[in-house]
Amino acid sequence: CIKETGGLHKRDSKESLALSTYSLAGRGTRVEVTGDVRFGMRYNHLTGTLEINIIEARQIAAVGSGGRTDPYVKTYLLPDKSNKGKRKTQVLKKTLNPVFNRSLEYKIGKEELKGRTLSLSVWDWDRFGYNSFLGEVRMDMSGQDLTSGIPSWYPLQDRLSTEDGNFNRGDLLLAIRYCPPDVDEEKKKKKKKDKEDAGQLQILVKRARGLYAADSNGLSDPFVKCYLLPDKSKSTKRKTKTVFKSINPIWEEVLSVKNVTPESLRFRVLEVTVWDYDRGTSNDFIGGIRLGVDVDEFRAAGHKVESWMDAAGDEVTHWKDVLESPNNYVGKWHKLRPTMDSRI
Repeated sequence: CIKETGGLHKRDSKESLALSTYSLAGRGTRVEVTGDVRFGMRYNHLTGTLEINIIEARQIAAVGSGGRTDPYVKTYLLPDKSNKGKRKTQVLKKTLNPVFNRSLEYKIGKEELKGRTLSLSVWDWDRFGYNSFLGEVRMDMSGQDLTSGIPSWYPLQDRLSTEDGNFNRGDLLLAIRYCPPDVDEEKKKKKKKDKEDAGQLQILVKRARGLYAADSNGLSDPFVKCYLLPDKSKSTKRKTKTVFKSINPIWEEVLSVKNVTPESLRFRVLEVTVWDYDRGTSNDFIGGIRLGVDVDEFRAAGHKVESWMDAAGDEVTHWKDVLESPNNYVGKWHKLRPTMDSRI
């Protein structure tokens, strides 16, 4: 484990106690989350390894009437919560100020690491298996300085949910444009009428970042699927290629839907979903979005409100910008929804 080299950002113990929260732990008892944990991180470019050096903790919660605590530290690089993605320190007996001096390592690429979130939690070990949660530190790895490895103190916080329905599923970058029919080409054809001359919608699926890890190896095999609702038939279904073993995939692939007019597009919804490909079994849903006008605009135009008319926020803004900028790609990052259940 790395040695202390100074430059620590120490926190006064009274401040730590003021930040105390509560968490359900063990057999449903409430354990006060108190104290701090001290650790440092560095990325070893030679081995392609993230090294998390767990130094110590202080003033952690006492568990049980006897004040006995047998602490250990557990880490994940979220969104991977598989057993393969779990790392643990040794268990120390009967102490509220444990000194671990243990290094936990992850073999992971530097770019892939930017899409992860470190979850470092302290637990009380129980011989009967009812381990108690004592606090957690969450850290977005995209903005961390991983060069020095100097350890710092961090206050322990209450547990944050990592259930599939609540945890971040990642972000998707799309660039979309509507291409009206070519007027000059129509003149050349004169009397010839072609339905495809109505125009087309082009969806440039660029890339994603920090996708939910659907596989036990902490990665996914993602692909993107699109529909132009309310039509969910093969006529509007489009799919990208699959990018294997990545939670930060790059597609740079254009999906086109032909024979659409700007008038019809205004009251249609582009549903874009990301899936994890599984050979021989059903694919796993990762997340999705729906781009369209606000449901109130559907109502004002006299449309019967349907469950898929639930675009909101950037989903509405992006769609309107596309409709108002023909022939120009309009790009935007979108946070993926964890479920496509209707929000109206």
